[in-house]
Amino acid sequence: MSSRRIGAMLEWAEGRLKHLEGELTADGIAEALRDRKLFPEVEDLVVHNIEENA
Repeated sequence: MSSRRIGAMLEWAEGRLKHLEGELTADGIAEALRDRKLFPEVEDLVVHNIEENA
């Protein structure tokens, strides 16, 4: 393999590693949770009165 191809592979790997490390920080995790709306600030669930359904 030519040194140019190895250099390109190393550059890609370093960029990918930097991206993954960024996702593993507290801010990166919080951003992913917000983006996926796993823990919304306002709960969309509605509490129904049990007597209404009786």
